[in-house]
Amino acid sequence: MGSERTSEVDIDGLLRNIKTGKWRIPKFQREFVWTVQMIEDLINSVFDARPLGMVTLWEMESSEDFQTERISLEDSNEARRTFFGDDVLASGAHLAILDGRQRCTSLAMAFGGLKQENKQRRFAGTFYLSLLKEDETSPVKFFKSSDIAKMGLDSFANSLSKGYLQLAPSEETPTVKKQLMKALRIINDEEIYAEPLSDDEMVRRIDFLESKTEKILDTRVAVYTVPAEYNLQEICEIFETLNTTGTKVSTVDLVHSFLYSDTYEEGNPDSGKNLRGWLDALGEMNGARGWSDSNDRPELILQFAAAIYLAFSECNFDVPSPRKVGGRDTKIENVKNGSLLALPAKFWVDMMKDVQTETLRMCILEFQELVGEGLFPYKKCPYPISAGLYIALRFVLEQKEDQISWNQAQLRALYKSFFWRNALANRYDQGFLTRMTYDLKELVKILEEGASLDNKEKIESYYEEKLDLLFERDVMYEKEQLEGLALDGTLAGAIRSSIELRLYSHPKRDLLDPEKSVEFDVDNDVQMHHIFPKKWVKSNRSGELKKFLEAEEDVGKKPENSAANLMPLTASSNGEWLDNAPRAVLEEKDITFKNNKEIVTSNFIDETCFAFLSGEYPPDNGHVIEFWKNRAKLISEDIYAQLVISISG
Repeated sequence: MGSERTSEVDIDGLLRNIKTGKWRIPKFQREFVWTVQMIEDLINSVFDARPLGMVTLWEMESSEDFQTERISLEDSNEARRTFFGDDVLASGAHLAILDGRQRCTSLAMAFGGLKQENKQRRFAGTFYLSLLKEDETSPVKFFKSSDIAKMGLDSFANSLSKGYLQLAPSEETPTVKKQLMKALRIINDEEIYAEPLSDDEMVRRIDFLESKTEKILDTRVAVYTVPAEYNLQEICEIFETLNTTGTKVSTVDLVHSFLYSDTYEEGNPDSGKNLRGWLDALGEMNGARGWSDSNDRPELILQFAAAIYLAFSECNFDVPSPRKVGGRDTKIENVKNGSLLALPAKFWVDMMKDVQTETLRMCILEFQELVGEGLFPYKKCPYPISAGLYIALRFVLEQKEDQISWNQAQLRALYKSFFWRNALANRYDQGFLTRMTYDLKELVKILEEGASLDNKEKIESYYEEKLDLLFERDVMYEKEQLEGLALDGTLAGAIRSSIELRLYSHPKRDLLDPEKSVEFDVDNDVQMHHIFPKKWVKSNRSGELKKFLEAEEDVGKKPENSAANLMPLTASSNGEWLDNAPRAVLEEKDITFKNNKEIVTSNFIDETCFAFLSGEYPPDNGHVIEFWKNRAKLISEDIYAQLVISISG
């Protein structure tokens, strides 16, 4: 690739670049999201000469796929926008702001006077530098337009006399430097003050303003410029690695923009597909809650869509040709950014139809019920991308069942074992987008070849053999290792999700209040409760329990926070249980194993475990250890049971 360039620019130079349109914003970027407080914090950093982070630019060629506009703010209720500067491109290269929109917009608001004209809006106002002693640590202040006149800050001299320097420029002082220099010239002019300041206060204000002026004039913003020879797909890879505060550009933004542009019909206001709106609507449907959200890992559903496209192709069904990106021919070969951009509008239009959306919802729901026997959000799933394999194959089966040799029962049996093998092997820790595509092809091949066998026992044996080959280079956790991990409260990442997934999704009713559900729903306040509360464990740290905890802590474990000590309860039941001993709560609620067997066992607590909770507690508190160890074994056995391939029916 060509030479990327790093440079720096002062505040006036940055404002000039964005006001003249030399630096512009991609139209598909989401709205300005910073708060007044965040802007004030940034400008305080400017006046303290602290680093402001880097702005990343792309020296782009013109492209219908990548439209840009000047920095702006939403304004009136009629969707009008207030733009910064004239809508005329400056001469020279046109640079797109890939990362830095929030900071650039904030600087334009504070030092350039960009604001919302609608006085009901939160950014209808002006930023000031307070010279008052009480504001020295955080001197940047924002006042609404409606308050400025009341405070007597309606002119430069008036505001300065009251201890506030307006940061926005005027025709007379069009730059930050000139605005500050003007303030330094007139700050000690006695005529602007209704009541004279003391000599000490005047000296303090002048010293303070001089210090802030010196620092802001020394401030530089780092700029990283990506050359034009990078194509749009490569730019997407850069987007995904940018990780600074604010709203980063993402592949989802690009696809959203492309799709709207490709489907919009001039004169038809109802045309133009809204990808983000569709993602949010899907996320409101039962089974897709916690999986589809335009503001929370939205690329996941797009990756599922790409997997569906690939599954149709792999099963030898016709698919629409990929769209051109940046005027170049493309291929859809995986679920990476380049392939997401290449998904054609025709495919999306079909996918977003009510029938297809319902099918996608059903597939997401079935996946959760298959591996977890209940609902859970993507955040609880080890390697959420792996869900796309089942979803894609199930989607194709639903559409083309009469043309496919394998059936749903076979898919379920094969995939469930694959999912849990994959989770226990940490196989998707690296390169999962590439591995997923390979796995999709292998699963299709296994299903098709297995369908030629004449009974389900042979098919099950064949699936087992092929999965053994697929995972022959991977090392899965043994059952005994899982027991140890289920006692480790310091676990993180995919293995913790693997161990806790069915603890979260398998129970259906609240142990203390069976009328209440503990199934996942975005509106259902379910919490993972410590069965032996941490405070209780701390207060009863004696005897065998003390020895056990010390031994575990010596190797970095915290059993009281482990999966073996967790169960889902509603927030109200969690509050009732609180720091009490399990026996006390069970006795108060008259909960016995015999009368509550279904709920108790759904929490991976058998009769032996329940006895450790409800029976007499020995002086050495060894019952806690026995409960944890026995429950860890039950959790491990349940997970290993998911590996067994069994075709139903």
